[in-house]
Amino acid sequence: MLPPPSIPPPSLTSKAQSGLTGSGKKNPQKEGKRNKTGGKRVKKVGSRRLQQKINALKWRGRYTMSEFYPVKLKEKTFNLSQTVCGERKGLGTGSTVWEGGQILLKFIEHLHLTGKQDFRGKNVIDLGSGTGAVGLVAAVLGANVTLTDQKQVLHLTRHNVKQTAEQTKDPTIVKRVSVHEYNWGESAVSIGAPFDIVLVADCIVPKLYPMTPLVDALLRLSYYPCRKACKVVDAILAK
Repeated sequence: MLPPPSIPPPSLTSKAQSGLTGSGKKNPQKEGKRNKTGGKRVKKVGSRRLQQKINALKWRGRYTMSEFYPVKLKEKTFNLSQTVCGERKGLGTGSTVWEGGQILLKFIEHLHLTGKQDFRGKNVIDLGSGTGAVGLVAAVLGANVTLTDQKQVLHLTRHNVKQTAEQTKDPTIVKRVSVHEYNWGESAVSIGAPFDIVLVADCIVPKLYPMTPLVDALLRLSYYPCRKACKVVDAILAK
């Protein structure tokens, strides 16, 4: 039964009206501000300054899944070959340039350009070098470099040494850079220890790998004051 004509139809509440257009349909602009689950509107968290800093760091993972990692220095540019998902191919975690290495290689260039550290003629070792990125930057800047890692990834390291020499048009890199297998805890004399500079980036995953072997390796690779401590450690282990 219809209501009498004198009784107006029930009016919509203010909340219901806000979600409808004049034609009785839902307002897409209002609905667009709600999240996918239909809940309350999502409020942005964080300042614009924080978001700018986050966006400024996105370059670090840009080449994670690429076959090449481009190294752009002030005077020279070269590409490093990578093997994506090397862990699944038995190469371990050293087949790509990790974020720590990306930052360290730029820091090395910064030290060199500002005169805080001259790498020319220095004996440098890159511990756990993987692709060789960090150590090869030092080599391009004039250092004599030893790249070390586990045996399964060294073919990639050697390939990048030759590739860097060709792309930078500096054939002396092949002579100034050597590649060696080195397991932490072993004697480092055979690979040229002690060194002037020891480079380390992303060598271990905290809580998954012990820190002690890395510290022992750093002692063995460093200059004589530290190597005396190594002799003491060797004497204790011999007993």
